[in-house]
Amino acid sequence: MKKRSAFSDVISTMILSSILLTVMVVTTSLANDILKNEIVSAEFATAKNLMKTIDSEMNSILFNPGSTSAIKNSFAYSAPGYSTTGRVMNITFTGKTPIPIKLNYFNIESMPGVGGSFDYTLQGSDSLIMPSYEGTIGRIYISKPYNWRVSLDYKRALYTFTGIIDYFNGTQTTKWNTVEVFVVEMDFPKFEYTGSSILILKNEQILSSTFSLTGNWSLTVSTVEDGSSNISISEIGGNPANPSLIKFHKIYVSISSMGGI
Repeated sequence: MKKRSAFSDVISTMILSSILLTVMVVTTSLANDILKNEIVSAEFATAKNLMKTIDSEMNSILFNPGSTSAIKNSFAYSAPGYSTTGRVMNITFTGKTPIPIKLNYFNIESMPGVGGSFDYTLQGSDSLIMPSYEGTIGRIYISKPYNWRVSLDYKRALYTFTGIIDYFNGTQTTKWNTVEVFVVEMDFPKFEYTGSSILILKNEQILSSTFSLTGNWSLTVSTVEDGSSNISISEIGGNPANPSLIKFHKIYVSISSMGGI
């Protein structure tokens, strides 16, 4: 009986040890998952702030061709990247051929474990057309196509009514409305990421053109996914009885990533 009791005690000890080991493994795994999720959530908050910095730096170089800005970054579970959609935003002035602008986005994606709300604008405007005094042309958007994503896009046109001028054509003076329109096209010529990198923001060039329109002309901005929006010279603040001088600026910017810092 003593031998059976001893053997039974050994079996009981082995079963208890096995149960304790399982509990320890499960507890450790759960603790690691909780810690990982906390790190991922903290990184996503950092990604939002980084994107705000990128948008701010972009605004500082938008009107200075050749200017650059460098931003260091490092993530454990998130990664900067980009989306080239293959779609365009069309800019159309009354009577003119539409001007296509490539729609590309700069993204920072996190792991699926991050929780919270999504599909909302963190900063900027959802409008396709907006006056310059209402804010910047960039928009920061939070979404969840698969991973959690914070993205920067330039899916809109910015306009400025610069006033009414007197123009002397050699024989008489006429009044003209003057308007400036800005659009941004973003590309990603070189992109490497190894957990840490330097993001290089650059204003590649600005192509400007000047043309005139008459009457109550309108500016229309359209995309496949968002439809179209338009505004007329009278809504901008000009006088349709005057001819209008329009200065159109297409700003080319790029974001490159140099890995391994």
